[in-house]
Order: sequence, then structure tokens, then C-alpha cells
Amino acid sequence: MKEICIHIPDLDPGQTVELEVRVNGKRHQIHYRVEAIDASNWEPEAENRIDQLRAVIQDYNTDWELVQIGAEVRQVIPVMFRQREKPQA
Repeated sequence: MKEICIHIPDLDPGQTVELEVRVNGKRHQIHYRVEAIDASNWEPEAENRIDQLRAVIQDYNTDWELVQIGAEVRQVIPVMFRQREKPQA
């Protein structure tokens, strides 16, 4: 099992969640960010909305990787990113 699911409190757009995990006593930090994407001005056709969301994700900071896209609620789409691990020197 590489991933587990935990419940966290609701976040405001742009907030970062930091998790500290210990594996055999060794500490690891994992950073998550949930972005609330405003889709209220997007075109209503489903295909166009997918293209618009894809563009937002592709233009996102490359230090972060896509983890999950949530269900749209009131024209806001939650998108979760995980910070990529930096190579050890």
C-alpha cells in the first residue's frame, strides 16, 4: 500500500496541507495543495470545460503534480496537487 486516505478540515483556496509521516522511525514530509478553480465564466459545453480545466492543470507550477480532481460544486472545481519530491543531493 503506497497511499492512504485521511480526512482533513475544509481548506480555503491556495492553502497547503503538510503531513509528517514516520516509516520505521524515519521522518517524511508530504505537502498537498487544494486549489478551488472558478469555472463560472467557462463555456457551458462539457468538452470545452474539460479543455479549460486541462489548460489550468498544465499551466500549474511544475513543482506540484496532479493528484485528484473533485466534483464541481456551484461552479467551483476542487483540484488537489502534491508537491514533487526534490532530488536528494
